[in-house]
Parts: sequence; C-alpha cells; structure tokens
Amino acid sequence: MNLDVLFEDPHIIVCIKPSGIASQPDPSNDTDMTHVIHQYLKESPRDYETLDVIHRLDRPVQGVMVYSKTKHATKRLSEQIRQHNFYKEYIAVTNGVPDQSSGTLTHYLKRIPSINYSKVVKENHKNGKKAVLEYSVTNQIQHSTEGLLGLWQIKLITGRHHQIRVQLSQEGYPLWGDTKYNPRYRKKTKWHQIALFASGLNFTHPVSKENLSFTYYPKDQYPFNLFNV
Repeated sequence: MNLDVLFEDPHIIVCIKPSGIASQPDPSNDTDMTHVIHQYLKESPRDYETLDVIHRLDRPVQGVMVYSKTKHATKRLSEQIRQHNFYKEYIAVTNGVPDQSSGTLTHYLKRIPSINYSKVVKENHKNGKKAVLEYSVTNQIQHSTEGLLGLWQIKLITGRHHQIRVQLSQEGYPLWGDTKYNPRYRKKTKWHQIALFASGLNFTHPVSKENLSFTYYPKDQYPFNLFNV
C-alpha cells in the first residue's frame, strides 16, 4: 500500500493510517502500520534508530498518526502524552444528532478485554475509568436511506478504549458503520468501515521544540463527503 506522509524528518514521521489496518503488530499477524512504514523507509534508504508507536488508533479508525524514529523522540513524545500536552482531534459522522450542538460528555468506562469491548458503568464502579470529551456538531443532513446524519468535531480530554464510540453510542448517537456499538450495523458479519477519523494532531517537536500542528479532512470519502466542508 502507498503511505500518505504529511511530514518526515530524522526524528519523526507523520502519516495517515487507513481504516482496516492495525496501528502496530497484533495477534492477527495482519500487515500493520509499522510494517508499512518500515517498507516505505527502506525504499529510499534512511538511517533510523527505531520505529515506535506513540499513540494508537483502533483498526477501523483512520487518521493522522505520528511515529518516532529515535529513542529520544519516543521519550519526549511519550512525556507529552503523560503530561497531557499532546492533543488529538477527531471528526465523526453519527446516526442522529443531539439538541445541544456543543458540550462536554463525561462517562465512566469499563473495558472488557476478552471481547475487545467497553461499556458505561456507574461512577463508583471499581473498574470504571473516567472518560471525557468535548464536542461540536458542525453540520447535519437528512439522508434518503441513512436518516439524520450529524458531523461532529471532537477533542479527547482522556484516552480510553473505544472512548468516542462508546460515549456517543451511550448518548444515543452512535457512529455510522460501527458494528460494535451501533445497533443499526450490529448484524453485519463482515468488517465495516466506521465514520471516525483522527483529523488533527498538535504537539511539540521532540528536538527542535517547535509547535507542530497537522490537520486532514477526508473530503472524498463516504460518508464525510456528504457534508459541505
């Protein structure tokens, strides 16, 4: 596959992860993004110390990712994540829209690793972890077969397993195409793309200390292309 690279220097590489491919190796042994990037770097030989995953996207989720090419970059970027100085933004398309066009959602989520699933639990649940996101619904359309669809901009305050997918579903506005958390698609037995895209990253370069910001909108991809953006 061709790698869509937004930025590269001796320390980091920023690229677009397609849907359907894992961020890193997993038990499936399917081709993953680290393998794809290694192949890309070998095509026109570059010296790089390592290729480390800094943050992850679920297999069905597309979007902007950064990988480090040195151990020093890995350390510095990981510190930014721990200190909440590494910012991720998403766009999503949902079935249905809320009355309130912007706001904050807070839930407590319990992860169930055995079935790769998370669910909302009460605040005092011993295994519940706080999940917070800020959202803005920027557009909506009435689709002939899908019904009311909403375009969301989302900023993650916390980073929980399947957080956006679970929180929006809990509120009654599940992601288009989500076979885990959207009842409309749950009976589909084959893999299905979901309308969640990591559209923005903002962080400090691990060496130059320059503020880096990357944004991308999949304007030619369904269902994002239904909206005038």
